Amino acid sequence: MKINNKGVSLVELIVTIAILGVVTVAVQSFILTSAKINSKVTSNVKLQYESQLVMANVQKQLANTGEAVFCDEDTLLMVTEADGGNNTVSIFFLDNNNTFYYGEDDSISNLNTASVNVYKLAEYVTDFDVTLISDAEDKVTQANITLKIERNGKE
Repeated sequence: MKINNKGVSLVELIVTIAILGVVTVAVQSFILTSAKINSKVTSNVKLQYESQLVMANVQKQLANTGEAVFCDEDTLLMVTEADGGNNTVSIFFLDNNNTFYYGEDDSISNLNTASVNVYKLAEYVTDFDVTLISDAEDKVTQANITLKIERNGKE
């Protein structure tokens, strides 16, 4: 008796397609889960980077401030004596749209006008608070800075 092995039967074809379908679904769910996790991690890293960038800028300016530091609810103002006796005024502020800005000028009177160049440091800032701690001579010795950035429900 001769056996004909020239092709595959319908049953073998259906079993092969079913196995291939199960493997494909498993691989697809793995890829989708990985993409969701990657998106969450990327969002967290961006928030951390933004907050570190803002804090580094504020700390750098505070370290260079030699004349005066003023703060209120959402604003930090620093006066630094530059070369030649001229003062440089730096300002960090949080606007009503939860955007955090930095500006600098050589005159404190210009800070309230549109002529000062301000730079956006971060968006989605929900809280900015500065507490200045002074010594007995009323010199600022420490500044506690709180910055809260919240995007898509994540801090």
